[in-house]
Amino acid sequence: MLFRMAKRYDQWAGENYDWSSARGAMKGCFKTWLFLLDDDAERDDNVALVYRKSLLYLVSRAYEEKGRVVPLLGMAKRATAIDDRLAAEHPGKTLQRFVAGANPQDTRADSHGGFDNDPVTMNRMLRLVLGPQAPLRPFTEAELGGY
Repeated sequence: MLFRMAKRYDQWAGENYDWSSARGAMKGCFKTWLFLLDDDAERDDNVALVYRKSLLYLVSRAYEEKGRVVPLLGMAKRATAIDDRLAAEHPGKTLQRFVAGANPQDTRADSHGGFDNDPVTMNRMLRLVLGPQAPLRPFTEAELGGY
């Protein structure tokens, strides 16, 4: 289960990234779930009102070589390239995305800091982990606020 993964998607086999958490997640799981923002929400987000896009845009641009934009696993706009690479290197494994805005029944987070404060997201995560039965005690908005 990954929330807003800020891991470079080019960290794969043959590139000396055997330690990579993204690579480990793909190797160790038959199914991986990723909750993320759509690209419009990424562009509308901000980092402490200093950088006027999401944290993933900041990481993918500002902390790399000058002029190089690095796609990250948690960026919805890079989904096709990531899926193609995953299919080639890990046949049979899947990466299921729950995109805020496109999947309101699964997540209603509207910022990168909002996934773990969103009861819809957290209760969807519980159902993914526990199976189809409803959790005995679902998360509530009151419990998740303030973090």
